[in-house]
Amino acid sequence: MAADAIAAVSPALSQAQFGARLETAVLRKAMDAQAQVALGLVSLIPQAPALATSGTLGTRVNTFA
Repeated sequence: MAADAIAAVSPALSQAQFGARLETAVLRKAMDAQAQVALGLVSLIPQAPALATSGTLGTRVNTFA
């Protein structure tokens, strides 16, 4: 009787393990796609202008609108 129970549980565990691996693979692909989109968005951010090197305005604090 115990052998029958173990034999019945084994395919269920195998199927659950396969499902978990599949879900993990899909999650990884989704995270990779999101990372690529995030890198693309970050690359679109313009560089901040450099501080002025001469004069009385903008040589100590970089402020711009």
